[in-house]
Amino acid sequence: MPEQQDPHDALVAELEQQPVTEVVGVLGPSGMAGASSGQDACPWILQFIFAAWKQNGGGIQNRELTVRKPVSKAELNATMGRFEPYDVIRIRARVAEQNSYGKPQALLDKIIGSDLLAADLMKRALELQEPVTFEDERFGVFTLDRRVDWYEAVVSWGSTDVRLTLSPHEGEDAKNCLATARAIWDLQLVWQERVANYVASNLLTLKNDNWLGEDEPELSEEEFKKRLTLNSITVHADGAFEFWYDDGDLFWGHSIRVSGSLSEGPTFAGIEG
Repeated sequence: MPEQQDPHDALVAELEQQPVTEVVGVLGPSGMAGASSGQDACPWILQFIFAAWKQNGGGIQNRELTVRKPVSKAELNATMGRFEPYDVIRIRARVAEQNSYGKPQALLDKIIGSDLLAADLMKRALELQEPVTFEDERFGVFTLDRRVDWYEAVVSWGSTDVRLTLSPHEGEDAKNCLATARAIWDLQLVWQERVANYVASNLLTLKNDNWLGEDEPELSEEEFKKRLTLNSITVHADGAFEFWYDDGDLFWGHSIRVSGSLSEGPTFAGIEG
């Protein structure tokens, strides 16, 4: 059986068949990023998204264009430091609107620089920075975080406030996640105890065996749970959720994430960050 080609390598091979063209675009809210390529010659991949773009004097396209290029570490650092989110940038690239990834992709040839003369895209850049919100009768006003494409609101949880995040799947309306949030808030005390008990049952032994400070005594389950502070809850339309806790210095400042679903309850607890 022939060896299956890596999907990224297959995409690059597709893009290399396209002609080089000039593209002007609005850098997306996440700016420019780098990832390891696993290649010796160019060990990094520079990657960014144009939130709106046009090529060859055509009209503006408001669907995303993902741009990538294998680079050295020095080139990655130099390039990422040049631009900020929502800058309008002119590049030369090989563009394939139809490809194996199913979305417009481009292989960067060269960054020409900022383009302050593209008035239509400059206007679009300003529009993309305007707040996007909606209001729910129970939870209040949700605001879109464009960097991660989810909505957030500050909501009361008992006597404290937590951040409620609606994280829809691609193409899904964020409001579809509200049913999961309502189900959790309807049984707030039940979920609070259930999740905290799950954290303790999964991480208390780890704390006492490996994370005690010098002269720190072992903790009981109740002492452990008292140190937890709920910061945020992320919900999904399919009933999945994540509870995020401040660890109260249990694990020296790391966050604790608990994931699960309405149907199965909590199924994972781990240390993050």
